[in-house]
Amino acid sequence: MRHSSRSQPSNLLPRNIFSFRPEDDPWNRLVQDNESLYKESRVCNIMIDDDISPSVDDFGDMLKQLTISRRDPRSIRLAAVASALMDVSNESNATAVSPNQVFAKTVTALEGTLTNLNASTSKNVSDNIATQVALLELLSLTVPCLANGAIVTSTLPLTARVLNALVAFASQAAVLETKDELGGVNALLRWTCRAVAQVLIKIQPSADANLVKKLTMETLLTLMNDKRPKVRKEAASGVAQVLTAAQCHQSVRKATFQYAHVMASNVRKTPNDQAALVEIVHLLSFLETAIFTLPNYSKLLQDVMEVFVVLVQVDASHATTLDFAAVAKVKESTPKILAINAVLAFVNAALHDADETRAAPLNELAPRVLASLLQAKASLVFRVGAADHDLLERGQTLWGQCLLASCSRVVDTKPEIALKLLPLALQVIVNLSKPTESNHEDSSVAQELMVGTTQFFRQSLVKLFGQPKGDLTKCLSDSLANVAHVTDPLYRPTWSVSLRAFALLIQLSHEHIDVKQYVGSLLALRNQAPAGSPSQHAVEEAFASLVQGVGIEVCWGWIDWQPPRTDGKVDMEQSWILSKLKFGMASAQPVAPRLAFFQSDILVAARAYDKIAATAKKNRAFHQARVVDLWALFPYFCTGPCDIEKSLASLTATCARAMEDDRYPQLLAIICHGFKNLSASLEIMQQQNDFSDAITAVMQEASTKLLPALFKLVTTVHQSSMTQANKDDDKMDVDGTRDKSPTSAASLDRNVMEAISALAKVTPKDFLQSLFKKLMHKLLEEIQSDPCDDDKICSYLCLSQALVASVALETTEVSLLYRALKPLIRTDEHKVRVQKRSYKVLFEICQCHHPFIAKADTLEELISLLTDSIATSQVSARHMRLKCMEIIVKGFDEVGVEQVSPFFTATPEILLCLKDTNAKTRSEAMDLLMALASKGGIDPILLHVTAALGAQTTHLRSAAVLALSRLVFEFAWDNAQLQLNLPSLLTTVLVLIDANSREVIRSVIGFIRVSVAAIPPEQLEPLIPELVESLTRFHKPKNRFRAKIKIILKKLVKLFGYDALMPYVPESESRLLTHMRKVGEREARKKEAKKTAREDVTDFDDLLESDEEDSDDGRTFTSSTTRKTALSNKSRLSGKTKGSALSEVTGRKGSAGIRLPSDAHGEIVDMLGVKHTRHVQSAEDKMTADDSDSDGALEFDDDGRLVVRDESEPSPGLVENLPDDNRRKRPRLDSNASKSRQGSKSQKSKQLGSNYKAKKAGGDVKRKGQTLEPYAYVPLDGRQYSKKNRHNAVTQMSSVVRNGSKRKR
Repeated sequence: MRHSSRSQPSNLLPRNIFSFRPEDDPWNRLVQDNESLYKESRVCNIMIDDDISPSVDDFGDMLKQLTISRRDPRSIRLAAVASALMDVSNESNATAVSPNQVFAKTVTALEGTLTNLNASTSKNVSDNIATQVALLELLSLTVPCLANGAIVTSTLPLTARVLNALVAFASQAAVLETKDELGGVNALLRWTCRAVAQVLIKIQPSADANLVKKLTMETLLTLMNDKRPKVRKEAASGVAQVLTAAQCHQSVRKATFQYAHVMASNVRKTPNDQAALVEIVHLLSFLETAIFTLPNYSKLLQDVMEVFVVLVQVDASHATTLDFAAVAKVKESTPKILAINAVLAFVNAALHDADETRAAPLNELAPRVLASLLQAKASLVFRVGAADHDLLERGQTLWGQCLLASCSRVVDTKPEIALKLLPLALQVIVNLSKPTESNHEDSSVAQELMVGTTQFFRQSLVKLFGQPKGDLTKCLSDSLANVAHVTDPLYRPTWSVSLRAFALLIQLSHEHIDVKQYVGSLLALRNQAPAGSPSQHAVEEAFASLVQGVGIEVCWGWIDWQPPRTDGKVDMEQSWILSKLKFGMASAQPVAPRLAFFQSDILVAARAYDKIAATAKKNRAFHQARVVDLWALFPYFCTGPCDIEKSLASLTATCARAMEDDRYPQLLAIICHGFKNLSASLEIMQQQNDFSDAITAVMQEASTKLLPALFKLVTTVHQSSMTQANKDDDKMDVDGTRDKSPTSAASLDRNVMEAISALAKVTPKDFLQSLFKKLMHKLLEEIQSDPCDDDKICSYLCLSQALVASVALETTEVSLLYRALKPLIRTDEHKVRVQKRSYKVLFEICQCHHPFIAKADTLEELISLLTDSIATSQVSARHMRLKCMEIIVKGFDEVGVEQVSPFFTATPEILLCLKDTNAKTRSEAMDLLMALASKGGIDPILLHVTAALGAQTTHLRSAAVLALSRLVFEFAWDNAQLQLNLPSLLTTVLVLIDANSREVIRSVIGFIRVSVAAIPPEQLEPLIPELVESLTRFHKPKNRFRAKIKIILKKLVKLFGYDALMPYVPESESRLLTHMRKVGEREARKKEAKKTAREDVTDFDDLLESDEEDSDDGRTFTSSTTRKTALSNKSRLSGKTKGSALSEVTGRKGSAGIRLPSDAHGEIVDMLGVKHTRHVQSAEDKMTADDSDSDGALEFDDDGRLVVRDESEPSPGLVENLPDDNRRKRPRLDSNASKSRQGSKSQKSKQLGSNYKAKKAGGDVKRKGQTLEPYAYVPLDGRQYSKKNRHNAVTQMSSVVRNGSKRKR
């Protein structure tokens, strides 16, 4: 948009733009006039980006945007140049100017700026360069808008001459960058590259080839080696943009190829020329993305490999130990390392190209790359000291990645070569992954290479398995031998990834070669690594991955199991393997497990350990634990086994005997878990139609043997556990803890019951009916007996619950069980657990047998049973009782009050359960309440809950308010009728806010918060007086909830404002809203200030130390200071003190923050040693002395432990300066402290009569100096025999009173 007050000096311009004479120089005058006008106006209403997109449909619109200036000088100059071009075109409207006109005039104007530049002053040269930059920017934006390349092709001689002249001038000009932000030579060259790129993209194929080649060579390709990084990057980007264009002129491709070929030849001739090395690095970084756009790129790939071969030639005689002469040559060898890394990165990118059309030349290149990498000595090329450590690591990583990429292509195209070279490649990769001696903990190279090696094994190695057996066997053997070097201790930092690759190679090779020795070496590493170290965990994870890959049967054969020692000693070397076998089997196995293997191998080992445990006099627990660990594999063998019909029958008898073994009570849960997995596997096989009659017969036979045994075990174990619990209740709990048997009823409920349910699904119907009848007979017989055994009833109910959960019972059997449960639910004469277990069985019936519950008479009877038995309901049975109600309510298909109305009578019980101490009961009560509201409607349940607001107890009133809050929260948003009733309901609940009960007030405040959010503002506004007055009226219990009240007030303020609330706030509490208003206004001002302008902060310390005080010192309801304000004051005081102290410290003689020890006397100081770190002091030690509780610097001993000295003890430095007499009196803190610690321990563990106890005998002895006979004095202190301390008293007496057998607790 042009300025209206600007004059039109059109008479200064020639009629023909191409007959323009530069010596007239009207162009610069016109640009300067326009630029001065733009500088005066500073019109910046329309902001544009720095780079105008050339994809604007209307060229006139783009030109308008160019004429709009910004504040920066470059945009002002660009706008002036664009306006001048419009003036030259004699067009007042920008939309009438065509791109062809602008292109022609821009090129002509650029030619005019090149005349007599050498004779101009530096100021004129800078001004001309700024104008040229603007013209080049305009040219690069105009060329893409041209309809075709005809005008560019026709004017190419002039355009090429101008652009070449600009580059030539820039190479001689001394003006780099200017202070006016208009840019110097750097900007000129960058925009020249952009303009040349756009011109080359637009030219037509008919353009002069020599002219195009000359333009490309003298501009873009020449600037690709410029010393200025930005110019070099812009030139490379321009060449890549031209090469990837749809219509790239062939001369550009040929020129680029010739340029790259010449650069590679120069490096081959002079490999030690640093300038040539730097140029090849720049070239290769460009070729990574543009190589495949060049003609005959395969020849260029060969050139690069020839360069690589020349660069990696290292004289081994000079690659010796690093000395000072070698250190001085690091700077000289760094460019070569950079060039090698650039070549490797280029080759790696080329080999990873996935285009199938370029696969043939790359496949031909891969063997050559692989051979070159193997012939070169990577250890010599990247020797320590050759360059910076990071460059060497980068080169090693790229070397290994190129090896893997070339091997992948060779495996696909020439597998016979891959079989020969793969072991050598793996050997080089392993050597590259070795940590250096200078930094043996660094594993960054191994992380990259070993992960890539693992991926190579999975994707490419398997393709070689179809090759001849002899060659394949040799290849795999040599590869495993080379990769096995990672087990060397030098590779320990890399074990987390290298052992994974090693284990994978073992997994893939085990079918072709013998790998047992390598597995043994892997297992031996675990005992060589420090206990609990990451390297030990790496060994375990590698072995677990091996188990997952090949299966437990194969791994079991690889392990040289050591037989149990008959002398009773413990061998821990192989104890960890069992846990990793179980961990490995937890995932999907490559082959289906076999029960026969478990019976023939695993159980044989378990019997061996059991035999040793039966005869061993010590360490018996260790051998028994090994037996349990071996049996723990049984559940995994039962997951999808392949030999059920052959092996299950013989294994069932063994499992039945093992479950009854009293020495191993843990086996019961393990075996039950296994048969549960077996039943689940059978269900999957049935779904997949992979199920035979033989398997069904075997499973039925097994279930008929196991179910009676499980019934017997559950009955006996459950009763014994209950009897033991009763006895323990009667005994005195001496030590506060009791030995809990692993076969308790709680563990049986989860494992054994699920196994019974799983086996009942496959049991024959007649056998299950017979078993169930016997169970019901025993249950009814025990219920009717006088007196009855509640423990037996609980065990029978557990079995009944398991059978019900199996869904294998008939309706008549379920009806019989239901009739047996009714008297147990209605009465409270039995123990609590009987009724609780009865409700659990009833819940299973409701959940698993819908046809039985859906009958009208049964449903009516069941609802009556649940609602009328509240008087006899036990507290611990509430949870299951509510679950039974909930499942019945949710089971109704239709919504209606008539169906759920019987449950409304239980509303008080449901409300009280909302306050139960059991979290499950509270959650279930709330779920039941929501189900009643959903199925029966919100109005009936709301009526019953509201009636509870007038209860006599605060407990029930609080529960009613809590229920109302949840109902409003769930249903008020979608229920219009409830929203209309909410104001009156809120008024009713507000009556309880002055109750003298925190419980009620907490519930009321919660209801108010929910109601304020749910009630529409127009209905809430009339309630503001009563609501605000109730919230702000001082009340001692209410004062504890001021934070929640403040949240509600903020919500009201947001809806109605402060002015609507202030008249109803008591005067004594008006400071609350005043404080809230000031804080809100302050935040609003800060937010507005951030939007308009950023505050100018000049002092960093002032910015950190600024802290505004609260308007009322944080006081809201009371006059005391709030915690937030107290912390704010404390932080402000602390910050001020530290800041002032810091200014004092920094004002002294440039004292630093850290004071190093000054007693080195010119020697090298090891700052990691304890000797010197103890004397490192901070400059802030003195400044924080007044604020800290510390009396000085921290002191550490030679082991790095903190030394805490007594207040009366002088510091070490002070003691050293004391006279000899005083130094002798220095207290010995370490000895005293150790003695005091020993004394405290001995005092705690002091036994009665310990002074007379013999050291080598079992009795007492009278020592020299003791006049009295051996005795033990026991003071009578009542505090020692309390419940808390009686265990210590009994332990103390046990030292003098011998007990024949240990008392069971």
